[in-house]
Amino acid sequence: MTWKRSINYWIILHRKKHVIILTALISALSAIVMSLLITPVYESKATFYVPEASSSLSYLSDDSLFDLQKEILSPVPKESSATPFFGILQSRKIAEYVNKEFPEKSIKKLLFSDIDFEISDGFMIALYSRDKDPVLASKIADSYVKNLNLLLQETSIDNLERDNSALKEKLEETISLIRKAEDKIKTIKEENDIASIEDEMTWLTDQRISFIGEMENKQVYLGEVKKKLKELSLELEKEGSTLASQHVALSNPKIEHLQVKLSDIAAEVSGMLVRYTKDHPEILNLKAQYNELSKELKNEADKLIASQIKPENTFYEKLRQDLVNLIIEESTVSSSIKGYKEAIQRADERLEKLPAILTETGRMTDSIERHKKIYEQLELAYQESLMQMGRDVQFLVTLDKANVPENPSFPIVWLNGIIALFGGLFTGIAYAFFLNYAESVNKASVRRIVKSILGD
Repeated sequence: MTWKRSINYWIILHRKKHVIILTALISALSAIVMSLLITPVYESKATFYVPEASSSLSYLSDDSLFDLQKEILSPVPKESSATPFFGILQSRKIAEYVNKEFPEKSIKKLLFSDIDFEISDGFMIALYSRDKDPVLASKIADSYVKNLNLLLQETSIDNLERDNSALKEKLEETISLIRKAEDKIKTIKEENDIASIEDEMTWLTDQRISFIGEMENKQVYLGEVKKKLKELSLELEKEGSTLASQHVALSNPKIEHLQVKLSDIAAEVSGMLVRYTKDHPEILNLKAQYNELSKELKNEADKLIASQIKPENTFYEKLRQDLVNLIIEESTVSSSIKGYKEAIQRADERLEKLPAILTETGRMTDSIERHKKIYEQLELAYQESLMQMGRDVQFLVTLDKANVPENPSFPIVWLNGIIALFGGLFTGIAYAFFLNYAESVNKASVRRIVKSILGD
């Protein structure tokens, strides 16, 4: 039964062959004519890839010479790594860049119809550009690649500019910290009248030792003066036994005032020696005053002796003069000892302060050195970033630039003709079966009508 049905089908096709052929030919000719009438669209292709590692060059690092060696820029062996670049290529930003370069191509067409991308098995990115103008199609394809690289460069430069701004701000902050530390050290030294803390400690230690030595010498000498005074007093007592009616006044208010002033100046000189050298103008001025007062005291003592003078060349008178001179010498030496004691006390007080000052200035100095090293590193990074901004870095490797297509990508006349021919053939076959069915139905209806008439 099946083979009979198949024969019937072939009989139908044979009987309607003219309809089938005519339908196929009309379809093919229509497709060809329409293809010839449609404005052709040309497609241009550009191929590139994103290297796995871009060339890195440092201008100021110690390894900059090694960075000059050639690198093999191979594509990233992962399809997922190219996906972000697809997103950038499909972005409105790139479309605006291309539209600015080629205003005749609308942003809408660039975004939705005329640009396609794909990634090949070798992880290469293929960019397809379509347009009625073959030259424009090739230019737009190359423009996409160029503007993608430009956008990546701009992003890199924006990052560098932000880095530059941050580095510059950090440089200014570091300079400010260094200046604050330097000003702090300067203030400490000015407040304490110190040029160099280490030298000051050495100087004060040497001065203290010198003061102690001088004071001990003066104390020894004072003991000798007191011993002589005691011996002279005994001599005067002996002489006084024969000259008992003679009373010797060995002092007066002026002499006492001069002795106090001498003591104060001696103390002031010793105190100033803690801070200044012996040749300092203020110390020399005080020593000159001290010498003047010593002369004045000597003159006052001579006047006192002269007012109570005894017959010349007497032994008693000589003893009296020696006694007065020793008393003046005792006062002078006592003043010096007092001055040395105060000087030693001042040196001790100043030495007690110096360790804390040394610690504070040392901390400030360490901070300055640390921030200077930071500043040098920041300055190096800042100069490096400025140089990097001037580099023309290529983030993409172009394999094939877009060529001007010779043949349109759409419509393809021969392909459309073949497809239309096969489509018309299948349509003709379907139409042939439909006609056969219609004829069968029609014949059956006629038979029923005839039978009905004859039966009646």
